[in-house]
Amino acid sequence: MIELSVVMPAYNEEKKISKDIEAVFDYFREFSTSGELIIVNDGSKDETYKVASSFKDKYPNLKVLTYERNR
Repeated sequence: MIELSVVMPAYNEEKKISKDIEAVFDYFREFSTSGELIIVNDGSKDETYKVASSFKDKYPNLKVLTYERNR
C-alpha cells in the first residue's frame, strides 16, 4: 500500500474546504491508498480553521496547522 502526505494550503476557504477534505479522503479510499492530509491555514480571517478541524474525528489522518497571520 502506498503512503501519501498531501499538504493543502488554505486561505479564507471556509465555504469550500469541506469539499476539498472529502475529495482527498475519497481519493485515498478509491485507490486503496493510505495517507494523511495536512491543511495549513495561512492566517485566514474567516472560519477555515474551525471548519477544517471539525473533520478531525471523522478522519484521524487529518492534521490542521494554522498561522495567526497570512504568510
